[in-house]
Amino acid sequence: MESEAELSVQEAEMLRYLEDLQRDNPAEYEMLVQQAQQAAAAKGGGNKGAADASKAVKVTPTPGFVAKTRSATKQGQKVFLNVCKS
Repeated sequence: MESEAELSVQEAEMLRYLEDLQRDNPAEYEMLVQQAQQAAAAKGGGNKGAADASKAVKVTPTPGFVAKTRSATKQGQKVFLNVCKS
């Protein structure tokens, strides 16, 4: 995933909106995600090779920890690894 510094202004605003919505109104956020998934499925988009929506399983991960390191291939760019469990 791109860092916020690499996002356009519009993309960063949308990301902040979605994060706020997920935190402040989870039911509306979930409805928005389902609508987006249905729209992608109707277009034939979505993840190639992914199971169809009727066979999908929702997983809500439990936060674990974050590891900060540096990229070996991107001139030492910071890399954050979010480790979760379900």
